[in-house]
Amino acid sequence: MHKRISILFIYLAFWIILFCISFKEIEWLIKDKRPNDNYTYKEIVIAEGDRLWDIAKIEIANNEYYKNADIRQVTYDISNDNNIKGMIYPGQVIKIRIIKDESSPTNQSLDNSSINN
Repeated sequence: MHKRISILFIYLAFWIILFCISFKEIEWLIKDKRPNDNYTYKEIVIAEGDRLWDIAKIEIANNEYYKNADIRQVTYDISNDNNIKGMIYPGQVIKIRIIKDESSPTNQSLDNSSINN
């Protein structure tokens, strides 16, 4: 009987420790490490074939505000900032966060050749 309780205790302890470690990792991934109020927006015009995921990849590579950000956070920010609930459409103008002192053209269109790379 004591052996069975010991095994159950070890099993429970294992799952509790695993849960705590997993929660800490998730918290680290979700935690937004970017500046909260040190941003403004640039605008881009959606072209035929553009996808939100591809736009986010380009922003991570070229936008200092999103440097080393998780792509899911970038797509969330873009969707949330532009009230996007589903698809994006050619001709739609969306705003992208940039650091306030970052010099960037305010209206630009994505180059589809850079998206496919």
